[in-house]
Amino acid sequence: MGKAGTATIKASLLKTIQKHGTYVNVHTAKNPNGEIRGQLVAKSM
Repeated sequence: MGKAGTATIKASLLKTIQKHGTYVNVHTAKNPNGEIRGQLVAKSM
């Protein structure tokens, strides 16, 4: 069961994502320092 969506971002953030320079870190009550971490990549259109 995943989540999907869209967002409007600045060109500078898009460039950072395209260079694999961003990640998400999901926090939970059980693991407040981070449950899972993953790199963001731009989807090819």
